[in-house]
Amino acid sequence: MFSIYLSNDEAVPGKMIFGGYDLAQFAKQGAKETDIFWADQSKNDQYWTIPSKNVQIGDGAVLAGGNQQLIIDNGMSFGLIPNQSFINLLKFLKEKHGVNCQNNKPFWSCEVSEEKYMQLPNLKFNVVGNAEGKTQYLEMPFHAYMKLNGSSPN
Repeated sequence: MFSIYLSNDEAVPGKMIFGGYDLAQFAKQGAKETDIFWADQSKNDQYWTIPSKNVQIGDGAVLAGGNQQLIIDNGMSFGLIPNQSFINLLKFLKEKHGVNCQNNKPFWSCEVSEEKYMQLPNLKFNVVGNAEGKTQYLEMPFHAYMKLNGSSPN
């Protein structure tokens, strides 16, 4: 077991701990041992991954159903998303939030006002914890999947 804490504050350094975790120092205020969700690692030779039952956005629009592998990440600069899930995300953002996105190789860009940006929904990953099928939703805040031009990433 190991744990990684990444900080968005330069005054608070990140930390990697092998053989455990420091709940008191790195978890949300008031977190308890029972708040930790343990997930078995998927069989994957390239990455550390965990299985996902589905991926939703906002109050329930499904971007991806069925078994997908979520890469356990320690803060890479760009997220990777399966092609069909990305198409579903672009369609959802346009239809539900009026956000127009286009491919400006090598990256995509989206036209969105600051007001609409602040109303974007979080992504919800339904993580499968173990062979018994226990699941839990883990959320990715909107500012982690889309950066407003001129803002710093969180």
